[in-house]
Amino acid sequence: IRLYKAGYNVHFIHFDNGHMLDQNKPYLTFLETFNKDKDYYFDYSLSSVDIKDLFNEYFNEFKSNDQSLESEIRCLSCRMAMYTKAIEIAKERGYKYIAEGARTSQKFMLEQLPIITRIKDLASSQGIKLLCPVLYVDDDQKLIEELLSSGHSSKTWESKCLIGRPAKD
Repeated sequence: IRLYKAGYNVHFIHFDNGHMLDQNKPYLTFLETFNKDKDYYFDYSLSSVDIKDLFNEYFNEFKSNDQSLESEIRCLSCRMAMYTKAIEIAKERGYKYIAEGARTSQKFMLEQLPIITRIKDLASSQGIKLLCPVLYVDDDQKLIEELLSSGHSSKTWESKCLIGRPAKD
């Protein structure tokens, strides 16, 4: 909604890394939250972009004997596969931007500024700009109120990842 209101054409992408429960939930979120209002149109033609092989390639490359890092390495592998594919799709379609919902307050290592800055640099090296419209939002209630005031549902049917978890402080 923030990107749309700022004048961007928004196209949803759902990535399939092979480790998600309830693969249909992102589509339900799209239908129930973003596809009801005639004032908004969001394309969802990329509803199941397969990144399984790319995820496994990254995971095998980054793999460590340190078991305490396994969750972070899995998240890094998955996120890098998503960014790689999103940049590829953007270049193929002539898009200038990719965006994602990273939030520093969620405490995922991959959503912290050092990593986000590097991903922005990576995207920029390919002529793509990474947008993070909710990066500094630390209050879920603000996001809920923002959606509700736009006439959208605040319920999410987000699928749950079986391999990720927040980083420890």
